Amino acid sequence: MVFNDELTEQGIVQDIYFDTSSNTNSYPIADIVRNANKALDRAISLILGADGKWQFDGTNKTDLPIGTTSLVSGQQDYSFDEEYLVIKDIECSDSLGNWKKLIPIDNYDLDIALSDFQTDDNIPVYYDKMGESILLYPSPNYSIAPDGTPVGGLRAYFQRKMDYFTATDTIKEPGFAAHLHPYVGLFCSYVFAKAKGLANTEILKRDLRFYEGTTLEGGNDSGAITEFYSYREQDVLKQITSAPVNPY
Repeated sequence: MVFNDELTEQGIVQDIYFDTSSNTNSYPIADIVRNANKALDRAISLILGADGKWQFDGTNKTDLPIGTTSLVSGQQDYSFDEEYLVIKDIECSDSLGNWKKLIPIDNYDLDIALSDFQTDDNIPVYYDKMGESILLYPSPNYSIAPDGTPVGGLRAYFQRKMDYFTATDTIKEPGFAAHLHPYVGLFCSYVFAKAKGLANTEILKRDLRFYEGTTLEGGNDSGAITEFYSYREQDVLKQITSAPVNPY
């Protein structure tokens, strides 16, 4: 579902104006964009919480959510783009281009100060995330690049932010499953209706619950977004394990 379709009146913006009996004067496009991007943030939080095994990425992206950079001998600190919402895994290569997965650590996990941990340069084994930096332990004692010979470096698998709407967008769609796109318009309509005290506010809230569910309100309905992203991984065998019985 496209964002703003003024030609055929089939876009998200047009749904909002229909649901709220508003127009560009009473509900400016800048306000819609702000609320639509809030809806994207809420949607991605539901998606990420649905199943951690499925690596979600926005459908508007044209590349894979993998970042690579060169390893520099003696350099411990490697910055990553703020677009990276969640770092999933970090890999690095040795000087011959052989890749291995690094082990995440935190200063709370150590009995010594980070400044005293793995101080002799060698092949990195651990990494720590601090701000927008990835710190390697130990620092590499060699340099190698993704476009070099042999090929190697530092590689990050990440969850990135959604591709937000702007006021000039027309054919851009929300970056998740198409049948869930009406959620964005409903969220924007509900925010407006609540602020203006419209008669259909509770109806819009009820319709919004279809997508968001009621778990945050203490209910049992997980909502259409969570349900879809929980069950789309049909090629993985789900296992049921027994739980210990409490004798008391």
